[in-house]
Amino acid sequence: MTELSVIASLPPDDRAGQAERVADFMDQHPEGVTTAQIETACEPGSVTKLLSVMRKSLGYAIRREWVIEICQSGTKKRRRYRFYLKSRPDKKQQDLFPGA
Repeated sequence: MTELSVIASLPPDDRAGQAERVADFMDQHPEGVTTAQIETACEPGSVTKLLSVMRKSLGYAIRREWVIEICQSGTKKRRRYRFYLKSRPDKKQQDLFPGA
């Protein structure tokens, strides 16, 4: 076997990294995003679980709102949540100066 046949694996994606990616995506879309849009753009695994962790554990402020979406070439309507990023977690002042 040659060295080229060994495939280098990527490091595992943690929740903090996923949350940062999703928050960046949500910042780019102030009109709000759906879970389908987050899944397509960021591929975080379980979108609803990540949004829950972002709100409850990581300190993100995310607002959700029901919207009516037109589908099937304008013949049907459905309700869907749209998520808006309100703020990111606060950084403590001590984190700015490590070792001080």
